[in-house]
Amino acid sequence: MVPLEYLSRTLFIELLRITEEEYGLPSNGAITVPCDNTMFEHVISLVGKWIPEELEMALLTSIATCHQLASS
Repeated sequence: MVPLEYLSRTLFIELLRITEEEYGLPSNGAITVPCDNTMFEHVISLVGKWIPEELEMALLTSIATCHQLASS
């Protein structure tokens, strides 16, 4: 579970958008995110901090790229 305040953070919103594009969002149960546990923990650690927008976008691009490589 993640705090509700994360839903207002750009990094988390974009991660959910990528997740929805890749898997869709379930109506109940857990959400599968397109990154491994280590990367997700890193994202969560950054959500509560101010980071430059360029770093946010680079991180999201990295998540999307890693997932695409793992899927192929």
